Amino acid sequence: MAIRCNFSEGCGQMPELTAANKQLEIAPVQGQKAKKKVAFIFNHSLFQGGGEISFFELVKGLDRNLFEPLVIVPGQGEIKTRTSERGMEVRVCPFPSLRSMGRGLPFGALVKLFRMLRQNRVDLIHVNGSRACFYGGIAGRLLAIPVIWHVRETIQDRKAYDRLLASFSAAIICVSRSVQIKRFAKFGPGVCKKLQVVYNGVDTQHFIKDATDRAKIRLQLEIGNRSLFGIVGNMIPLKGQAFFLNAVAEAKKMQPDVEIKAVFIGRYLDTDYKERLYRLTADLNLRDDVIFKGYCDNISAYLSACDVFVLPSQREGCSRALLEAMSSGLPVIASKISEIEEVVQTDRNAILVEYGNVFQMATAITKLAENKRLRELLGNENEKRAEAIFGLQAHVDCIQGVYKNLLMKSNKEKNYAHCPAANIPPEGRLV
Repeated sequence: MAIRCNFSEGCGQMPELTAANKQLEIAPVQGQKAKKKVAFIFNHSLFQGGGEISFFELVKGLDRNLFEPLVIVPGQGEIKTRTSERGMEVRVCPFPSLRSMGRGLPFGALVKLFRMLRQNRVDLIHVNGSRACFYGGIAGRLLAIPVIWHVRETIQDRKAYDRLLASFSAAIICVSRSVQIKRFAKFGPGVCKKLQVVYNGVDTQHFIKDATDRAKIRLQLEIGNRSLFGIVGNMIPLKGQAFFLNAVAEAKKMQPDVEIKAVFIGRYLDTDYKERLYRLTADLNLRDDVIFKGYCDNISAYLSACDVFVLPSQREGCSRALLEAMSSGLPVIASKISEIEEVVQTDRNAILVEYGNVFQMATAITKLAENKRLRELLGNENEKRAEAIFGLQAHVDCIQGVYKNLLMKSNKEKNYAHCPAANIPPEGRLV
């Protein structure tokens, strides 16, 4: 059996889930050359968050018998280095910040990108982020190359700009139904018919718990018999690290003998916020209970060391960190927001709390810190769910289905009635 979905005919419609199976088949497109070149345009040159990592994993996972990737980045950095190391073609094309648009349209960058796409005979353009969509969208329009815009955030205050970017796009991939609704609900049918929901995928085999890693990391962090709570994500206010710190302090008041420790993993993108977190940790007398690791490459090892994963975010798209934690068999405490409710099942694999409600978060912390059996039950459910629904290959296959659909349209051939699909059931509910 396979998962199949229809393209949305409106913002409120969702594809149909017939089975959760990662082995999806894509029929060949008749009348086309065997291999098509896809230009992947990144917003940033660094892996600043899960969005860049997910996009890179997609590029790596492409079927090279069907698609040849060309990676375009705005500068030197991690993405260029890792792409080159894996033998993939990569080019640098500086994109000025959109904040500089007041000084006029950056024709130099557009001309360079135009020539790069034309010289490399690109068939599709897949952009990750708004800045990439602006430049890639204009170049794609001039060259008559279909553009796929990958939308990962629920920003709601840029309707005019989003409408412009949507006009450049032949297809718009949203990483969750919440992103689709919050970002595009008020748009007309011309935009809505381009929308497709595809959840992020992870290499579930890479995030299986490892006993050796667990012992090693816990020894390094001096965890002992404490329950270790892991928080993974960029260190920015929207991720809710301050909210969680206040909850840890409250949990220690509620249960003075509770044995917990928390480790924060992620880049510091806001210096002022970094200092705020350090001051808050000291003010709450949590210096012995909290570890700030910063950015780490070996996330899987740290997840193996953890007993509970926490996602206290105010806003998400489709959290890659959450999917990785589920794959690692960890129970989850998370903010009760629509983006997270799509992924987890309350009471079966997660405890959801109202964002900012310190008492609810503290209660959840003490509950899981003291109940190993409950942690195991919730974690086992998460591991099963991640494997069945959020595997990387199913994600890649669905994206390739989108590519094929656009290629059919661009060649004025008969359109598919269905595309290989995503992991999305009706009404955005996962079963």
